[in-house]
Amino acid sequence: MAKETTTKQIYDLVSKKFDLVERKFENVFTQLRNIQLDVKELRDGQKQHDERFDEIDEMLSALSRAVDKDAVMIIEYGRRISRLERSR
Repeated sequence: MAKETTTKQIYDLVSKKFDLVERKFENVFTQLRNIQLDVKELRDGQKQHDERFDEIDEMLSALSRAVDKDAVMIIEYGRRISRLERSR
């Protein structure tokens, strides 16, 4: 004689499967929230690094201009010294 399944058994089985799917979705949503927080932290960190890079770029530009001015001044002093030595 074949074993018959009742409506209650089918309902229980389907209910268990839906509960399993629901738990899996909850896990996926939790992981997505964690990923979202990680991405936000990365963006904040990148923003801070960008600000620091901008500061470094400004400082390097200022140093570059200062070095250029000093180099020009050294060349001019070198020319003056060579003119003075020729005039003696």
